[in-house]
Amino acid sequence: MKNALVILLGLIMTLSSCQKTEKTAFIDLDKVVEEYQLMNRIKEDFKAKEDAFNKKFDSIARNFQQKVQNFQAKANRMNQAKAQKQYEQLMMEQQSIQMAQQQEAQKLQEELEKAMEEASDKLKDFIKDYGKKNDYTYIFSRSELAGIAYGKDEKDITDELIDALNETVKK
Repeated sequence: MKNALVILLGLIMTLSSCQKTEKTAFIDLDKVVEEYQLMNRIKEDFKAKEDAFNKKFDSIARNFQQKVQNFQAKANRMNQAKAQKQYEQLMMEQQSIQMAQQQEAQKLQEELEKAMEEASDKLKDFIKDYGKKNDYTYIFSRSELAGIAYGKDEKDITDELIDALNETVKK
């Protein structure tokens, strides 16, 4: 009986020592995104494109407004048919400007979304590779309103991951 108990105890200890502990960690996803240099470059590039877009259409709007004011100043001295024709031309020009502005704004928005999606895919792939390379079983993400509500500070690898991630951007 005593031998059976010793053997059973030895078997339990052997089995429990054979179990591999799983390495887990978490990252603050909001911080990673905020400090990811590639995403910051994309935001800066698109801010510059947006500024150029606004400058271009502000200039167009000022020029058009000047045409409208010139028309209004002369409209009283024109015959009604000619005034009506010029008014219709101005309305068509305004619609054309608005359409061009909307199309260009949509194109810019789609370009931004595509660039951010590509950066997001790179981030996901990097986190996956980082986890494999560093033998993590799980890397959880914490975000302000989702994911992990609490994690021990020593399990937080956010800064470590950001440094490694931004190192790839430099290369």
